Amino acid sequence: MAAAQQLGGRRVWVRHQIELLQRISRQREEDKYTDFTLKSKGKEFRVHRNVLAACSPYFDTLFQTNMMEQQSGMATLNFTSAEVMEELLAYMYSGSLRIQEDMVEELLKTADHLLMAEVKELCIQYLLEQLDVSNCLAMKALAQVYKADHLLKAANETIRKNVHAVIKREETLDIPLQSVQELLADDLLQVAKEEELFGYLVSWTKRDLPERKDHFPSLFSNIRLTDIPKRYLEEYVKTEQLVTESEECQKYIAKQTSTSEEESSGQLNARSGKMEEVVMVTGGVSRSPGNEEGTTEMLCYLPRKDTWCQLCPLNYAVTFNAIAALNGKVYVAGGRLWPENRVTSFVSCYSVVENSWTRVRNMSAKRANFALVPCNGCLYAIGGKSERIFLGGSIGEVPVTTVERYYEANHTWSYIPSMTKVCSDVEAVATSDHIYLTFGKDQNGTNIAGNGHLPYYNVKTNVWSKVSATCPISMSRGADDENQIMVSFLRDNKIHFLGLVDGDSTTDGFYQYYDIAADQWTAVTIDWPVFSPGVILPQNISLYTPVHNGNIFICCTLDNDNIGVNSEKTYYRGHMLTLKDKFLDLERTYTTTGVSSVRPAPTSSGCHLDIPQKHLRAFAKDVTMSMPLL
Repeated sequence: MAAAQQLGGRRVWVRHQIELLQRISRQREEDKYTDFTLKSKGKEFRVHRNVLAACSPYFDTLFQTNMMEQQSGMATLNFTSAEVMEELLAYMYSGSLRIQEDMVEELLKTADHLLMAEVKELCIQYLLEQLDVSNCLAMKALAQVYKADHLLKAANETIRKNVHAVIKREETLDIPLQSVQELLADDLLQVAKEEELFGYLVSWTKRDLPERKDHFPSLFSNIRLTDIPKRYLEEYVKTEQLVTESEECQKYIAKQTSTSEEESSGQLNARSGKMEEVVMVTGGVSRSPGNEEGTTEMLCYLPRKDTWCQLCPLNYAVTFNAIAALNGKVYVAGGRLWPENRVTSFVSCYSVVENSWTRVRNMSAKRANFALVPCNGCLYAIGGKSERIFLGGSIGEVPVTTVERYYEANHTWSYIPSMTKVCSDVEAVATSDHIYLTFGKDQNGTNIAGNGHLPYYNVKTNVWSKVSATCPISMSRGADDENQIMVSFLRDNKIHFLGLVDGDSTTDGFYQYYDIAADQWTAVTIDWPVFSPGVILPQNISLYTPVHNGNIFICCTLDNDNIGVNSEKTYYRGHMLTLKDKFLDLERTYTTTGVSSVRPAPTSSGCHLDIPQKHLRAFAKDVTMSMPLL
């Protein structure tokens, strides 16, 4: 009692639990007081009944019954390996568990059989940490077998968000029928192109045609035909042999494409998770007759519908900012605040789910005219112009060499190695682990990548280097007597450049690309499509976006007097061109923002991503005004 009073009446254990486990573990090693034997795949383990019963309800029940194992003092566990049993016994006697990739599934299976809930939960947590696109289907199957709700939910979310990548994996062609049925029937799949699911279904069926052919019609009924472009439906779906040979498929097509009210009522609606391909545009100067002002609007271009809409605006006006998409969110960083024209380090994040902006951690440096590039799960702010206070107190802008990286998980910016030269007006493209600068001006206004020796940063080695090969056509921007870069983009592991040749003809253009793997440049001469007689759009590029779903979108801003409209008005108009996959031709669309108060402008910035249609329907405000072009 005196000792308890000295300790304030508290109960203390010192190291009793740890020491007790250590002593019991040594007793097992020395085979002292052991009273039971476990056998697994030919190996015997001498153990204590009370330890087994305390750690596993399975053994606790076994020792309370008059079963053969209880009488013989021995149990054979044929459902697990000796290695896994050794790990579980180590956990029972020490509280320490070693989980490895090559044994986690069997460990989970055994823990489930022995009703060891804590071990099962540890295995599930390990699997959650390993979950990615490459194993999400297998993880889902495990979660369903062992009723792991958290793992099942996470696996489903991974499949839904990455279905495009999942169905392109070779092993997905070998998943069982039930898994294919669940995949195609999932209403929350964030699929941008329904025809990709049809293509996958055909490939899965033909993988083992004799066994799978009879299942094709029922699986085909999960394809939302009303979401498939008419041309694809006519040329590929209706002509597919698996479809033409099935009366059930023919009836399904007729029902889904029927225009009659009675028939169309049975159609499957668009998936709730269906993704809409969009181009996000924000910031810049909005120009109208006799007036220019900074804009806070967030514009959204929908290529499939060739329309513009407006989402939640920023809470500050900014120009010469940068924008990038990362993990389904949109980040706007830096730029010059309007009307102060002061360079800022602000960073704001747009949630497509809530249609709202949140200020996140500022960049370490103030930047304008810089590149914001997503790569390997992070954002990189590269170069640009920053503010500097000169002698006498005047404030000016100077190009910089600094580069910083943003970690989304903890919202922090940190500097990484700087470039070897100052660089502003930066443009860049990224592979999985490299960032290539495709344009940038040094202190003399010269393009640092003009001769094709593109500077690039290796995110794994943390080192800057330069491409060694020289491009056939030197590139610049801003002078009439040089080859003018219009856009640069990454596709098929090649960096492509489009532009005008020498400025001596408004219809002559160049196309050249750098093959990263081969370290080689190739050039091709092409003709640009004209907007109207004598007018060519590439001279008036405002912004463009990286390749997405096979397309690149280019926003060209033209004054009215350039297109034959009332010359007293000088509204900017956002004409979008689409560079289709595997084609050099630009397909011009006819949508403009008309005389709306919202206009893409030469100082805007844009990025490309997919947004669930349900969010666009809930938040988007239509600002489209189409007009015939002369």
